[in-house]
Amino acid sequence: MVDQKLQLETLWRISVFASLFFISTTISNAGTSISVGLMLILTIYMYRRNHYDVSIPSTGFLYPYIIFFLLLFIATIPLMDAQSLHTVWKYFHWTLPFFLFYYAGCVNNFKSIVEKSMLCSMLFLSGCTLYLAATLPWGTRISGIANQPNLHAIVIESVLPYVIFLAVSCIKSKNYNKIMPWLAVVLSITGIASLLLTQSRGACAGFFAGFSFLVLLRIYRTKNIYLKSTTKKVCACVLLIAISVGGIFSQSDKLSRSYDHERILLWTSSYHMWQDHKIFGVGLANWKEAYDTKYILPEAKEPDLAMPHNVFMAFLSQTGIIGFLGYLIFLFGEMTFIIKRIIRGYDNYLYHAMLWGLIAITVHGFVDTGIINRFAMQIFFSYAGITLAIDRLSRGNSRLVK
Repeated sequence: MVDQKLQLETLWRISVFASLFFISTTISNAGTSISVGLMLILTIYMYRRNHYDVSIPSTGFLYPYIIFFLLLFIATIPLMDAQSLHTVWKYFHWTLPFFLFYYAGCVNNFKSIVEKSMLCSMLFLSGCTLYLAATLPWGTRISGIANQPNLHAIVIESVLPYVIFLAVSCIKSKNYNKIMPWLAVVLSITGIASLLLTQSRGACAGFFAGFSFLVLLRIYRTKNIYLKSTTKKVCACVLLIAISVGGIFSQSDKLSRSYDHERILLWTSSYHMWQDHKIFGVGLANWKEAYDTKYILPEAKEPDLAMPHNVFMAFLSQTGIIGFLGYLIFLFGEMTFIIKRIIRGYDNYLYHAMLWGLIAITVHGFVDTGIINRFAMQIFFSYAGITLAIDRLSRGNSRLVK
């Protein structure tokens, strides 16, 4: 009986590791489905066997999340459009890993499992990127396994902040073995290189914006006599990164691209859609049809597009004021929740990474799909669940027995 319990616990650990790995790398839909399904079954088993208390995630995180989907539903119902309702369901379905990983964080070795999984995920992502960069002509935008540079960049920018802060945590703490700090640092460097090799301007801008915001937040929290010295160091780091990024892009002449003007035309068309459908929008599944039949501008040269390449304009044109307000409540509500936790000094490095990742995806969403991308949403909510679960573990609320 003891051996059977030990085997099931081992299988549960493997399922947690595999679930996060498959979600973080997007390598296999089948692998994700199988590992997540197994993880769900075994997590339920562990709760029943050990009589764990089913706690509720922090309402500071849940309220913006609930309001967001409630307003999306309200904006979609009057349209009586089954496809748009299905899109709302898809978005919601992509967020469910949050609850899975939150409730899986019920044992004291959970943190170790997910940290090893995120390192392996970045090892795979950066290894794949660097291999392709070495085999393809210099200057080629690296697409990874996604076969699309921007999509590959979204995945990297979503995972990379957690690896970087894990490296910082490993260096500061003595609780890790000697290999972990070096591995985390190396993978942080290769991860940044991989992001640059995608030549995704939106992803690089988002990643840099997230870093800059954390620096400013750090300065705000450091209200002491060493502020001037800290500011100099921070400015030097920011300048170095800016020069490095600018240098790489200047060499390949990628800062300006032929389709940049098309993006402005798309946003203009989306604005016209909203003007005609201010309250409920055209529907989450109807943007392309509306664009093709009525709102495409005469000077537009890319007629076969399915999105406006801007998350804010997407919600405004597709869900009107109601859905757009829901997205703003979600975005600023979650940012406020995370910032409060950081300022209050919560001993969890993942909150910093979570804020960095959210800002990176949001900024990227100004020129691409951002958070409404399937992979971005799954990764963000998976790591959000992990962050809140580890926070619960660190405060000693992990093994409450009824």
